[in-house]
Amino acid sequence: MRATAFPIGVIALLATAALAPSSSAGPAFHDLKEAHGCSFLISDPRESGYHTLRAECDWPKVASGRVERVLVELRGWDATFSHLSSSVVIKEDEGQPVVLRVGYTGKGFPDQSADLSVTQERRGETLVLSWTKAPQQLSDDLVIEIDTGRFEVSPAPSGGTRLIFERSFEPTGGGVVSKSGETAATLRLIEELYLKATSISSG
Repeated sequence: MRATAFPIGVIALLATAALAPSSSAGPAFHDLKEAHGCSFLISDPRESGYHTLRAECDWPKVASGRVERVLVELRGWDATFSHLSSSVVIKEDEGQPVVLRVGYTGKGFPDQSADLSVTQERRGETLVLSWTKAPQQLSDDLVIEIDTGRFEVSPAPSGGTRLIFERSFEPTGGGVVSKSGETAATLRLIEELYLKATSISSG
């Protein structure tokens, strides 16, 4: 299903470097696996110092509008994604990025949190929802070092949804534990997004 060359802590969803604006630029990716209608890829961290995980998904049975509805409801992320213990909007000024405080939780890991600067942009029929760590971190919990990512949602030419998800994270433990844990978490996140989008009404 692979198209062109591609959100978790335990996951930390959703940063110190900007993500590539399209799949034709940015870091080189290597295939990981196929699952949930998606190709999962990962970048080599040797140049940047961090991994970027990428998912490229084609979902012919779910309308892009349903996926968008799940993602733009930031306050509901913790109800959709099991790696989040909380998702609270702490700042929302017109014309400015929303500041979203998220708590991450996972078995065998300390709870972590981050204040994320979240932006939404419409590019034709494509919704781009991206985040990075807010310049000022107000949380008292252990804050993850890197948290940068994006969702791109667009109608597929043949119907359904075309989704791209990327997230960057800092490799730990030689990159082995972090890579495997983040990969499993990303698969779970994508599956949860799909299940949530298919469960809501079309209205």
